[in-house]
Amino acid sequence: MKDFKDVFAEICDDMKHIKPNENDSQNDFLVLKEKSKTMPVFTYGAGVGLLGLYPFMRGLGIEISGICDSFRTGLFKDKYPIINPNELRQKHPDALVVIAAPRFEGEIRESLLALGFCNEQIIDFPKVQPKAPNPLSLETFMDLHYSGYEGVYNALKDDESRRVLAGRVRAYLASEPTSASSDCAQYFNREIIRLAPDEVFIDAGAFLGETAQEFVRECDKAGVDYRRIYSFEPNPMTFEDAKTVVCFLKNTEIINKGLWSEETELTFVSADNPSSSAIEAASQRTGNKTVVSCISLDEFFKEKTLEDLPTFIKMDIEGAEQEALKGAKEIIAKKSPKMAICVYHRPDDPYRVYEIINEYNANYDFYYRQEIEGFGETVLYCIPK
Repeated sequence: MKDFKDVFAEICDDMKHIKPNENDSQNDFLVLKEKSKTMPVFTYGAGVGLLGLYPFMRGLGIEISGICDSFRTGLFKDKYPIINPNELRQKHPDALVVIAAPRFEGEIRESLLALGFCNEQIIDFPKVQPKAPNPLSLETFMDLHYSGYEGVYNALKDDESRRVLAGRVRAYLASEPTSASSDCAQYFNREIIRLAPDEVFIDAGAFLGETAQEFVRECDKAGVDYRRIYSFEPNPMTFEDAKTVVCFLKNTEIINKGLWSEETELTFVSADNPSSSAIEAASQRTGNKTVVSCISLDEFFKEKTLEDLPTFIKMDIEGAEQEALKGAKEIIAKKSPKMAICVYHRPDDPYRVYEIINEYNANYDFYYRQEIEGFGETVLYCIPK
């Protein structure tokens, strides 16, 4: 195993050879915009990925002609026509197809090529994303973050975890995306997560309910039955959409609250892209602002018995993870739930999330995984020993 100082030295050395604008995704934006002037533009995928892609397309002034998907349903079904791949080939053989489902990019590309589309007509979702947000200077990283990253690096259980952590450093310093660890569903890496009977699952940041659905599928694959699902979603708009999804899942409760370190009210900023909305105590971001109720997990479960406390906590709450974990101190200490916590929203997340959990309960093994290639979606898995 390489020491962190050696890995960091390699990253710094690589940065010397990065040319200005090399691999700049702005070039992909320009290519997409230029092609859209003469070709109808369809996205492939009508699910959550389109929520990430749509604001970029709109920002470029690109008008979407429609959506291609295997199913005639999706988040934008009332805004654009949804056609299947065969219809797309028959009616729009000259279409430019932008893949809005990055987890299935290879499979989708192969199917489009088999239908007769050429590579030049197909654009991958990762190639039309902007560069890493909030890049850090080397001086800032050394002053504020180096010791924290070194500490968590030394605590990780395997080399893949250390590779992913080094990828976070590269993302902040060199604007380089991190390659995926596996093709497992995010938050449910089967090499790490072992689902057991009677799981009590916390879906913090339910969004549209897709993670709760995935949890149920993973339980079915593992041959276990869960006890309860609690989904927390503060965004009033997506909460209503999520309700229509989770209402079909047994023993599931969805709560229109955010998670925080205490019971309070905070500003909720709903951005153009709903998947990047966030809770902020003193927001300086632009967007539609709403006051939302927040609660801590310890408060929410204070009347529950030990057996009814969470056994598995997933958090993807746009930068509120650290505060929400502080509000779960008693649960972490008493129950030792397994956890899948997103650590890509803030530069200090990769080590501060680890430090908070390790302070509350030293009986954990820690793993990093990157189930989706890119600058975000990094997950810290915390597994009780």
